[in-house]
Amino acid sequence: MLAHELLAGRGLAELPAWHGQVQRALDLISDTLGPLEATTNDEASPVAAPAGKVAAVLRALETYVSGQSEIIIDYATARRCEQPISTATTESTVQWLLHRRMNAKQQMRWSPRGAHLMLKVRTAVMNGTFDKDHTAAEWRAKRPYRRAA
Repeated sequence: MLAHELLAGRGLAELPAWHGQVQRALDLISDTLGPLEATTNDEASPVAAPAGKVAAVLRALETYVSGQSEIIIDYATARRCEQPISTATTESTVQWLLHRRMNAKQQMRWSPRGAHLMLKVRTAVMNGTFDKDHTAAEWRAKRPYRRAA
């Protein structure tokens, strides 16, 4: 059996269809690795070398999926709940604002440090952690700012 036939037969050819189903993805990879590794160990088989390459890629994919399982997005559920999937609009706005405020011709130009601090504050406000972050950092505000050596 060729590697692509094995992958298609196991449902791995439709990787985008996982939609955040991490355990299903890991099960499919595990179920596929068994026969692939058996084929790899059969040195008489003409597809042993390609099967070994596919098995190596699947092991790497398994490591990635299990390591990223907490942040893999279920896009189907997000769409049904009308949650934004792309951050392109936000990123575009941030880029526009930074370019506008960091421009040398701008009268009220931001310094790189000022821009960084503003983004930290905006991020804390959006994440709802501003009060906690502000309280934790308040003691540092009483000391004068010193550049790192």
